[in-house]
Amino acid sequence: MNVHSRRPDRSPEAIEKRRKAAEQARAANIRQGYVHDSFLEEATARYVAGEITREEYRQLMIEASDTSRSTFKNRRPPAESWLRHG
Repeated sequence: MNVHSRRPDRSPEAIEKRRKAAEQARAANIRQGYVHDSFLEEATARYVAGEITREEYRQLMIEASDTSRSTFKNRRPPAESWLRHG
């Protein structure tokens, strides 16, 4: 990426470098129990293609994380799960 440009480098080499990094991150996440998330996959594809900057990608992940936390916080686990553990 050109440090003087706000847009990502869209050369084939730069795209390949981002694709490899995204694949390595995905593999690490899968080893830790990652479950497919279409929003994350779409945002990652946009970043790899050079459509969004790293900062824009980061901001999307923060917003998605905040949304999922607030959704999770307001959900109760199914009765069966807390009966087994309680």
